[in-house]
Amino acid sequence: MWKMIAIAYLTIGLVLALFTSARGVIKRGIAISGIADSGYSEWIVTAFQIAVYSVSVLIWPILFYRLLASTVLTEPTPDHSKKETAMGLFGLFGKKTNDTKVENPENRSIFDEFNSARTQMLGEVFGEEFQATMERISCFSPLDVGDQFPNGYGEFGLTPTNPIPLTYNESDPKYFSLLRTYSGEEVTFDVVDVVDSDVVSPEFRALMPEVNPIQELAISAGGIKVATLYSLPCCTRESKKAPRGFNLISLSAEEDFNRGVEAYIARKHAEAFKWLLKAAEQDHPDAQYFVSSLYREGEIVAQDYEQGIYWCRRSADLNKPQAQFSLGASYEHGRGVDQNDIEAMKWYRRSAENGFAEAQYNLANAYFHGQSVSQDYAQAVNWYRKAAEQGLADAQFNLSICYGNGQGVQQDGAQAEYWLSKSKEER
Repeated sequence: MWKMIAIAYLTIGLVLALFTSARGVIKRGIAISGIADSGYSEWIVTAFQIAVYSVSVLIWPILFYRLLASTVLTEPTPDHSKKETAMGLFGLFGKKTNDTKVENPENRSIFDEFNSARTQMLGEVFGEEFQATMERISCFSPLDVGDQFPNGYGEFGLTPTNPIPLTYNESDPKYFSLLRTYSGEEVTFDVVDVVDSDVVSPEFRALMPEVNPIQELAISAGGIKVATLYSLPCCTRESKKAPRGFNLISLSAEEDFNRGVEAYIARKHAEAFKWLLKAAEQDHPDAQYFVSSLYREGEIVAQDYEQGIYWCRRSADLNKPQAQFSLGASYEHGRGVDQNDIEAMKWYRRSAENGFAEAQYNLANAYFHGQSVSQDYAQAVNWYRKAAEQGLADAQFNLSICYGNGQGVQQDGAQAEYWLSKSKEER
């Protein structure tokens, strides 16, 4: 930069020096020739000044442009090369070009590839023709594909043929910060692989043959891997849909829920209910279940079973297992709804399949005694075991009885004693 400024000042100085010297030479020539006596000398000097100023006005922009152009100009090209154009300060009628190939670094991450592709899609590299091509690609497009790819198939998020559309990159994983297991646990993710899929259109494959765009993610909760999901990052809009086995909350709903819980702990009941209800209205399943409990128990609000069931059902529909269990119990005992054993079993089963120990225990009892389902000791043992492994003492005790009597499982005194001792430890 300083070098350019110095050359500019030097150029200006040379022009002024040449002008001053030439003006002096012309005046001396006029004096020697005797033209000065004719009265035309001032006219000649003035005409010379005008000519020099005119030439300076024309020449200076050219010199300045060539000065700027004397630095190397770099232009990106579609094949990841850089075209360098160097022009000397006095090369007014020519230029020298040099094409330098810049190899794609081996350590470019998949996110770098996607960010590069997204830039291309915006037309900043390949222009409108490339962008028009990308708009015809159904699986990787600047258009809004919605919560799920139209041409995706298989279980949403659980297969590479139906990946989760995401906008995130490695440093901004918003979707997973809002993803919860059915039991409400927060999750973490790791990218373990990038894979191909026939959901990727031939056009995209032709444009980016070396990129496997589908990410394989290991999802963990509490430090334990709970699922493998598949996603496609750098889409225009992030999906608001959760894969089977998970819930997705909104950021604003989570903030409102946290405010409500803090106010509840601080015994600011009116404020707590305001924020909890606001979060519930945004489909936050934990807030909906909390509001349901407040209505049914008549805590900080007037008791209202109808509202309690309403919010419990909404939470259960969003796969919160505690709400599903509570709704099942309401149907079993006819609290706030008409008594209905079939509906009770339906919600107990859904809660049990989502890992809620109390629901697993109730379902096991139903199979053991043949209540609302056909009696099946093997199924009873299956569900007793699932609840027992989560530390539910009653399930451990009943599993001990099954082993001791050989009901639904081969008789085994050692196992009967083991589960009986576990039951005593938990009580």
